[in-house]
Amino acid sequence: MYNFNGSSKEEFAFASRFVMQKTVMMKMMIETSSYPPMKKLEVEAAVAKLMELPKGNEDFSTGCF
Repeated sequence: MYNFNGSSKEEFAFASRFVMQKTVMMKMMIETSSYPPMKKLEVEAAVAKLMELPKGNEDFSTGCF
């Protein structure tokens, strides 16, 4: 997922919908490599929140690259 920064409620809601409603079946990767270090930490925190959500598929995983 490109340009996800998790700072807006709408963007986070969009990504969380993928997680909770089985829209993404196996793995959702969030690109953080192009962000500066402080922004990268914010995005990784948002990804951590996504990982805590109840998942529609137990094999689903979320990560950063």
